[in-house]
Amino acid sequence: WRLSAYFWYSIPANSFLWIPHEPAVVYAGTIYSPLLVALVGGFSTLLAAIIDHAVFTRAFRLESIKPIAQTRIMKISVRLFNWQPWWTIWMFAFTPIPFYPIRVVAPVAKYPMQGYVSAVVLGRIPRYYLLALGGVWAKQLTQSFLTW
Repeated sequence: WRLSAYFWYSIPANSFLWIPHEPAVVYAGTIYSPLLVALVGGFSTLLAAIIDHAVFTRAFRLESIKPIAQTRIMKISVRLFNWQPWWTIWMFAFTPIPFYPIRVVAPVAKYPMQGYVSAVVLGRIPRYYLLALGGVWAKQLTQSFLTW
């Protein structure tokens, strides 16, 4: 049941809520196969990415929020994002670079949901796998003096 707790925790942690997610992935890696952890995390990321894209796309249709899309920093961000949108999303999803700006820029750039979700999921799965391997490594390293 701990894996289901990891799944349900991962959805809001992968969305626009500011909840630390990486410690949960590392901990799950101490209990389950890193591949399983990565795949479960990938599925929860898929759901979170769909929610994010839908919410931010609708938000930027609101008259009160539309002016944000017209700011200088947003126009520059969208122009840079549009150069390589899929790879930009993938890079932000895979690396520890904060992902929050992409959640806003992609919908403002009118990037399609399918491209957004695929890049996020395909960037996160290998990241989760590596983090879960870190959990395996931490467990092996500390087994002599900690009881898991």
